[in-house]
Amino acid sequence: MEPEETLDLYLSGLRRAARLSIEQVCDRTKIQPRFVLALEAGAYSEVPSNTHLRAFSLAMAKACGGDEERAAALVRRLLSATAPVAAEGAPRGFDTQAPAPGPAQAPPRGPSPSQASGGSVLATAGGPQRPAVPASAMAAASARLRSLPLGVLLSLLALAGSLSYAAAWSVEHWRQRSVAALLEAQPAAATGRAQAPASPAAAGLPADGTGPAASDARDPAAAGVGAAAAPSELEQASGAAPAATGDLGLTLRARRACWLVLSIDGKRLPTVTMLDGDKLNWTVSQRAVLLAGNVGALRVWWQGDNDGYLGELGQRANAIVFERGKQPRFDKSAALALPKGIPE
Repeated sequence: MEPEETLDLYLSGLRRAARLSIEQVCDRTKIQPRFVLALEAGAYSEVPSNTHLRAFSLAMAKACGGDEERAAALVRRLLSATAPVAAEGAPRGFDTQAPAPGPAQAPPRGPSPSQASGGSVLATAGGPQRPAVPASAMAAASARLRSLPLGVLLSLLALAGSLSYAAAWSVEHWRQRSVAALLEAQPAAATGRAQAPASPAAAGLPADGTGPAASDARDPAAAGVGAAAAPSELEQASGAAPAATGDLGLTLRARRACWLVLSIDGKRLPTVTMLDGDKLNWTVSQRAVLLAGNVGALRVWWQGDNDGYLGELGQRANAIVFERGKQPRFDKSAALALPKGIPE
């Protein structure tokens, strides 16, 4: 290698000697034309980084039939001549910005008081300055990471992924158990409400028990008021009656808008429209049949079990049967008639 030989002259000479055009070199190396022209013109600052500078130079030398080792030596000489030296005395690495053309660079300015103490200061527009993380600490952390073997880094990443998956699985399992416990407790709560006597307010009487119907209110049978309390808001919204002893819970939660029709124990309920995030519960004594316009939008809990989604988003499903002691299933013989205005 001649002492006066430079990287730009070497690469341009190789291309001309091989009788290759800029387009042909780009086809062989997959390098953009503007970078090939920048390397041959010595405009190294147009290259994104020193890593790109070295990779592009070796690729061009190989594509033009030149010596890759010679090109690498020219790159090293270029970087050692133009790159500044760090405070520790080590030359700049290949991951920094490519050097700008010119024989010399301006001398660095003197350190500020904050930099002299081992840190740096970040200025904010229109506000006070705040101290930043010392460069020496960041450099030390980066050096420690680079010193770790690749196998150790991969093992740490795999461990972090496993811990994240385990935490997500634990949260989902706990949530499903909570929902199952809630569904199991609902029949008992409904039974307790049915056994409780009606309050004066529920019977439409003053709170102090006075009034023309006070004597009848003290006797529920004489007043004609049943002993069962009013159904909950959730049961009113779903059209279900209060749960009796031994009844089962059917719960649906929507992740998209969906209309549905339910037939519970032989009684067809009005059409219900659920929106994203809605959750409704019905009590079933023996059997329920579901017709859904978007079955993939409904997550199903039946008999305290999370059965997930019973179809794909946008899919209509009819005759999904929920029967005591059995898993949800499709039974064409139990198909429900479509609501008015819904095409077949």
